[in-house]
Amino acid sequence: MIVLSFVLLNISTSFAAQLETQAVNLAVKTLPKNGVRVPFLQLDLKATGGNIEVKSLTVNRTGLSTNEDFGRIWAETDNYRRTTSRQLTNDDQASLPFRTPLLIESGKRERLTIYANLNFESGGRTAALNLVQIEHNG
Repeated sequence: MIVLSFVLLNISTSFAAQLETQAVNLAVKTLPKNGVRVPFLQLDLKATGGNIEVKSLTVNRTGLSTNEDFGRIWAETDNYRRTTSRQLTNDDQASLPFRTPLLIESGKRERLTIYANLNFESGGRTAALNLVQIEHNG
């Protein structure tokens, strides 16, 4: 008796779109006491393998400062405000939702800059904003 068995392999390869992110901290110096529209973080985003829609960013505060030292925080592309402005929460973070999702086409780059208004009680303070999370569909 001969038994033949066949194994059928269904190999499917699917690739999801990915978001490449490079963050550059711009606030590496002593900050002005009441600075307005101070750039803190620059993000270079590139979509690969498909289009990406960025829905929100989360940043956190570090350095010799407090939450009260920061006013509103927001993100812009080419001088166009993309996110709603938010203040830091008690956990030193701010979630910045996009008004409409930021579409990054496959193979294209988009540059975002995170700005903040400052209200330091005294001069000579240092602070930074760091990227914690990017919510997107990739």
